[in-house]
Amino acid sequence: MFISYRRKDSEQFSARLHEALDKKLGQDEVFLDVENIDVAADWKLRLQTAISAASLIVVVIGPAWMEEIQKRIETEDQVVWEIKTAIALGKTIVPLLISGAAMPDPQVLPEEICLLSKYNALTLASPKSEDFEKILTQICSVLSHIQPLREDKPASGLRRFLDPLIDMLERYPDQPQILAVENEAGDSYRIPVVTVLNANDGRDEEQMEVELKNEFFKAKIGSRQAFEEYKADAIHRGKSFYDTETARLADVIGGEKIKFIFQPTSYFEYVKTNMAMDFDDVVGGTLRDEVHRDGKLEALSKSKLANHTGISGLVFSNDGHMIFQRRSSKVLTNPNQLCPGFSGAMTEDDIRRSFSGRDTRGVMQDVHVFRELTEELGIRKHSVTQRCFMGLSRELLRGGKPELFYAVDIDMSAREILECFPKEREGETFFMPLRYATARLDEDEASYYRQRFEKIIQEMEIKAGARASLPLLTNLAFWVNQHQPPLMRHA
Repeated sequence: MFISYRRKDSEQFSARLHEALDKKLGQDEVFLDVENIDVAADWKLRLQTAISAASLIVVVIGPAWMEEIQKRIETEDQVVWEIKTAIALGKTIVPLLISGAAMPDPQVLPEEICLLSKYNALTLASPKSEDFEKILTQICSVLSHIQPLREDKPASGLRRFLDPLIDMLERYPDQPQILAVENEAGDSYRIPVVTVLNANDGRDEEQMEVELKNEFFKAKIGSRQAFEEYKADAIHRGKSFYDTETARLADVIGGEKIKFIFQPTSYFEYVKTNMAMDFDDVVGGTLRDEVHRDGKLEALSKSKLANHTGISGLVFSNDGHMIFQRRSSKVLTNPNQLCPGFSGAMTEDDIRRSFSGRDTRGVMQDVHVFRELTEELGIRKHSVTQRCFMGLSRELLRGGKPELFYAVDIDMSAREILECFPKEREGETFFMPLRYATARLDEDEASYYRQRFEKIIQEMEIKAGARASLPLLTNLAFWVNQHQPPLMRHA
C-alpha cells in the first residue's frame, strides 16, 4: 500500500495511519515517503518503484490539499506526480477525506489527475478512535478485494534484492562510468549500471575477438542460504529450479581489437554469488560488504563472483514498432516487469559457434546471440535484417553482473511477430509505435529519443500495466546513446 499525502495539512494523520496499517498488514507492506526514503536518495525513482509495487494507493486529502496544488501550478508538484503515476499504471486509488475536506471538483484539478474525482472516497467523520478504526477496516476491506495473485509476490525474504529499481547509486559513490541519459535541459536519468563498452566500441563486431578458457569457474565464496531461498521461491512460483551451464565473462581487454575472455560456469554458481549480494551471513555482514568495501566494482579479472553473461536486445518491426515483453510471475528474474524483446544468458555453446574447427578463439560477429530471440519470440535468424551491438554493462544490483545489449531490425510486421510460435514464451508480448523505430539511429533521431526517454518508459508501462526492468532501461539507454565516443577501442 502507498500513502500519498500533503505534509502541510495531513502529515500527523498520515503518520498515524501508516503506523496503524503497519501493525495490521505487517512491516514493509505500507509505504510513506518520510519513513521509507533514505536521505539523498533519488526520490522520483524511489516513489515510482513504490507506486509500481503497490496494490492500493490511499490519497489523504485535508483542508489545504487543493490550495497547495494551486500554489505549485508553475512547478512540479510531488503529490500530483504521485497520483498521475498511479493513474497511468492503472492502480486502485482510494481518496481519504479528513478534517472536513471535500472531494475536489474535477474542473479545478490539474488535467493530468482530473480522473481522481471519479474514485469513490472514504471520509473520516471525526478524530475519535472508533471512527479511525472504522476507516482502517474500510481500507483493509478494499485491499482484500483487489485480486493480484499471491504467487505474483516474491517471498518476503527476497523482496529487498529482487527489485531491480532499488537505488544502488548510493552504495557505489566512487564508481565511474555510471550509465546516464542526458537531455537538452541538462537533466540526467541515471541508471544503476556501469558502462564497459558502448555502440561505437562494438560497431564492427568482426573486430571484437572472443576467447574461451577451458577452466571451469567454481566460486570460493557465496551464500548457501540464498540458494535455498531462491529454490523455495521458484517452487512457490511453480517454476523449475535446475542448474545449467553458462558463460562467465572473465575479462574484457581494450585496444585496436577488443577481446572478450569467457570461461564456463554454472547457473547455480551465479545464484550463490551475484544473486546473493544482500543476504546476511550467519556471522553478520553481506557478500556486497565483503567484495565491494570501497564503494566501487572490482575489475572483472579480479572478481570472485560467477558473473555469468546476460544478453538482451530491442526488437523493431518493419512497420515502425518496438516489441517488448512483460514477464510472468513464475520467472525468477524480473517477475511481472517489462523486458526487452528478447533476453537470457549466454552459454558456452553460444560462444563455441564462433570458432572454426577446434580453435578456442572467434569473433563476436559469429557468436550465437539470437537463440533467445527464436526461443522467446519464434523469430528465425533469416528474418533479422540488421544486428547492432549497443553496449556492455555491469549491473550494480547483482554485484557487477555483465550483460551484452543489442538492437535488431526484423523483416516482419509487429502483428506478424506476435503471431509467431515461440518455444518458451515467459510472459506476454506487446508492441508500441515509435517515430524512428529502427536499430541504428542517426544523430538527430538519437537526440529526439534522448529528449523523450522518460516518456517512452512511461508509455510502455501504461500500455503493459507493469514497470520497466533494469535490463530494459539499460537497453533503451544504450540505444539512445549510440553516438557517444568509444570507451575502450583505443584503451
